[in-house]
Amino acid sequence: IHVNAAPNKNARGVETYVLNVTNDKKALEVAALDNSATQKSMSDLQGILKDIMMNSKLEESLQLASFVQKSLHKNIYKSAKYDLGVKQAPFYVLVGAKMPAVLVESGFVSNRNEAKMLKTRRHREKIAEGIFEGLREYLRIFNGD
Repeated sequence: IHVNAAPNKNARGVETYVLNVTNDKKALEVAALDNSATQKSMSDLQGILKDIMMNSKLEESLQLASFVQKSLHKNIYKSAKYDLGVKQAPFYVLVGAKMPAVLVESGFVSNRNEAKMLKTRRHREKIAEGIFEGLREYLRIFNGD
């Protein structure tokens, strides 16, 4: 679970990522920023990903991301314009997962309004509830209940 940031101070909303290679410039920028804590360059990471994608859980991760994104957005926002969707990018924190894995960007700390909301306990509870509901729906369907 992460909080996003952008040079555009008006950027707002939630998005969910799964591990994959991509040519999407914005997705690569977000991944590069989040991956900056590592010593791997984005090109090194893309090469590593190509080698491990054969054993990935991409399809399951996309399904999980879809449920989490839908539930998270519904729990926080009324407007569809703040649903930034499910995206794919080479996030180092998702490398090596042996189960479906997603990275949730739960808002933009660079947006004054979202930063203010993120400081409140109730908003953080809404984020947690949204993620939980998405996980629960995924498991319900995955387990055939």
